[in-house]
Amino acid sequence: MSSTIHLRARGLKQTYDLAGSHLHVLTGVDLDVAKGEVLFLRGASGAGKSTLLYILAGLEHPREGTVEFEEKQLFALKGDRQAVLRNQHMGFVFQSYFLLPELTALENVLLPAMIGGRQSKGNDSKARELLDRVGLSGRLDHLPSQLSGGEQQRVAIARALINDPSILFADEPTGNLDATTGAGIIDILLGLAREDGRTFVAVTHDPALAALGDRQLYLKDGHLV
Repeated sequence: MSSTIHLRARGLKQTYDLAGSHLHVLTGVDLDVAKGEVLFLRGASGAGKSTLLYILAGLEHPREGTVEFEEKQLFALKGDRQAVLRNQHMGFVFQSYFLLPELTALENVLLPAMIGGRQSKGNDSKARELLDRVGLSGRLDHLPSQLSGGEQQRVAIARALINDPSILFADEPTGNLDATTGAGIIDILLGLAREDGRTFVAVTHDPALAALGDRQLYLKDGHLV
């Protein structure tokens, strides 16, 4: 793990207006993530873990605060430039897979490359290689409906890596899986992150899972402890 700061957050605050009342989810979060670090964010249900992750990734805008990613101020970028940065430098794995049902496993993996304008034979080979790395070389032409939950999540992992991102974000990646399948998914995620030297930031409620990282932080009362 490098000592270079890959992701830096300062003074993050987030408030939601609900039926005339204010729900203060983040009340001042400061965070540095080193390049190549495996970091887990923990906290009680509703503590704001996913909100924090989405802000760090630029998927949600905070009420206050800044996020610096690879020396770029994330929220100072125009919408299209921010989207391009996410597409080219960030990978995402969510609890609910988000595979397109009409696309095969191979086509789902290729989707971020196609969105980024990187349609080439090289991407097809890379997608096949990634599916092989997650143990799905025999499922290339299967639709999501023909795959188990664990297999769908492995497709989602391969999709997250197709553009060779420097950082991988995961939001409760085992939340919809049984314990045995979930453990296998985590082995794959951590193995791929560490093998390729990627920064990995994940939300989890599982203390045993969080203990596998380089560091774990707990979100309580709107800030990290």
